[in-house]
Amino acid sequence: QSVVLSHRYVKSYDSQDSSVPSDFPVLSQVKTFHTSPDSVCSGEYSAALNAPNLTALEKGALVIDELVCTEQEYVQDLAYSISHYPEAFSRKEIPKQLQTICTELFELVSRLHSFHRNIFLPVLRMCQSHPENLGECFTSQRESLKLYIDYIEQKHVMEGPMREFSSQIEDVERSIPKKAKQTLADYLIRPVHRITKYPLILQDMLKYSIRAEKHLPKIEAAIELCKEILRQANTRIHLLMLEFEHKQALEGPCILSDSFLVQVGNRHALKERQMFLFPKLLLFSKKKQFPGGKENYYLKDFLQCGDFSDVKACPDHPNTIELTSGERILLKSKCVDSHNLWLDALSSQTSTTPLEGPILQHLTMTCRKGLFRMDSIARRRAFSLNDPPRVRNEPPENKYPKTQAPTTTQLRHKPTTSLLAPRIVQLPSEHEFWIQKPLTMTCRFASNPPPSEVRWTHGDTPIISKSQETVFIVTSHVSSKLRIDKCEFSHSGSYTCYVTNEVGETSKSTQVLIRGPPTQPSTP
Repeated sequence: QSVVLSHRYVKSYDSQDSSVPSDFPVLSQVKTFHTSPDSVCSGEYSAALNAPNLTALEKGALVIDELVCTEQEYVQDLAYSISHYPEAFSRKEIPKQLQTICTELFELVSRLHSFHRNIFLPVLRMCQSHPENLGECFTSQRESLKLYIDYIEQKHVMEGPMREFSSQIEDVERSIPKKAKQTLADYLIRPVHRITKYPLILQDMLKYSIRAEKHLPKIEAAIELCKEILRQANTRIHLLMLEFEHKQALEGPCILSDSFLVQVGNRHALKERQMFLFPKLLLFSKKKQFPGGKENYYLKDFLQCGDFSDVKACPDHPNTIELTSGERILLKSKCVDSHNLWLDALSSQTSTTPLEGPILQHLTMTCRKGLFRMDSIARRRAFSLNDPPRVRNEPPENKYPKTQAPTTTQLRHKPTTSLLAPRIVQLPSEHEFWIQKPLTMTCRFASNPPPSEVRWTHGDTPIISKSQETVFIVTSHVSSKLRIDKCEFSHSGSYTCYVTNEVGETSKSTQVLIRGPPTQPSTP
């Protein structure tokens, strides 16, 4: 029995409609496929692909027809939204802020409509007769398709104000002729749905081309392009949700952002963290929910990418990345694709130079209660030096008898600040590093007042930070970090960190062992 695709895929468009050029051939006739009546339910696309009597080539043609038909519908929806809503929101009774919001948003919608109507839809139409060009149709429009990144970001920015002016938006919608009972929110979400549908359709096309043993060049590159656009859009949205007032000062753009289960050493349970990867930093944040459904991320801790001595896939756990930065850190991702993507990105960042300047101080102050235990202990101790020690198992002294009410002269006052000599909170007694890998050691201390001098020695030789020799020393009021980009066997031995303030001085030593393949003896 011969079954023709339903009107959803064989729709005839009015040639006077501004959304479709008049010289476009309409899809009034589509190739009929001989299928069983049970295999096609009302001509639905997914059901038609499951028809048992269709060849792989015929199913591939059906995929392209679906792509072209839905593209025409999409262009029509874009044309309808830009022809009605901008004018309706420009009326005098509409608040000025709402007018500005809608103007910015519909400017992007107009650019999307222009691109799809004049460029992308004609090229897709040609692919019906030349399916081998479908992959190149996407890859050749890489820069234009990246407009979706800006649109998705701007739409997220506008969601808060749009909720604030919901009553005014409802008044505008009542004054606009309805099209299939769609609201403003329906039209604004259409571009998001469209860019997410492209990789699904391309996956179908790739599947049937493989079955038909017909190679389609660049189809996999087109799928990866669509995924990359969605990945960059999600990264921008997550970065907007990050609560850190100095994030504009972070060096370079945000490379990746995703959710991981994080474990530090063997002392912490798995904790879900939203992670942000920058050229020199790895930020850890925690989701914070507000009434009304709003969500934000607040910064918990950070690591410098240059401190990673090793980045590898964890052999004991699937989809897990193992970082070594003084201690073992496990990052468990949700899928294989995310795991592989982050593993490559983190591995490429291990040779970056340490971050310096005011932004490092801002990050340290923001992350005082960090994810990593020793960082958190050192920071808490540094900010609680003036607290008097408490003796356990002894009740606090009752200074006021029950019959005596406190007077103004009996009110407790904060004790005067006492000066304390520095003390080292953390510096392991031993370190092991691999030859030609970064050597990183951190000495954490508490000092009141802050230290006037912090210095390192290798044996009896003072260590001086020299960028040309790839030796760096970064010191703050709670820690000092020594880093050597590529360690050699000569770097083995005893290292000592000295901390001095106006009250006194303290020091602690650590033994460094460099491991690696033995040097081949030279032949006489």
